[in-house]
Amino acid sequence: MEILYLGDQPKNISEDYLDQLISLVTTGGQVEPHLIDRGVRNAFCIGLLITKGRVIAGCCLKNPIINYRNRVFKTAEVKENPDNYQYELGYIVTHPHYEGKGYCSSLLSQFFPTVSHHHIYATTRKPAMSHILSKFGFYKNGKTYKDGLELLLYDGKVKG
Repeated sequence: MEILYLGDQPKNISEDYLDQLISLVTTGGQVEPHLIDRGVRNAFCIGLLITKGRVIAGCCLKNPIINYRNRVFKTAEVKENPDNYQYELGYIVTHPHYEGKGYCSSLLSQFFPTVSHHHIYATTRKPAMSHILSKFGFYKNGKTYKDGLELLLYDGKVKG
């Protein structure tokens, strides 16, 4: 099975691929559906794994709304200045038929070098995602909040 990696700004990605990513994120049930379309289309950068015209994994370096970002940092009781973290890594998703086969790690391995010079935060409820992101230098900061959400930070330095 040939798998293509595509990483680019949303404006340079086909509507079909964007719609597939939005559908995958919506199906995951972790994000309020009315926020997903805006988040994907306004992302700084998107990474996708594609086979036979089907998006099998995706992620976004999102441009979060400032009020949202500030609320996340405050609720998690993080002492770091949220203004230092302009981007949020999110909508990390794998198509259900391809889960558990390493595609998420593969996607992030290809995507992360293009964005790793930024200070980035991420939120997750999934211990497996925390573990995967820790391999890229993300670390938990603050307290767990809102039904098990954790805030993870990346300070722009590739873990060596």
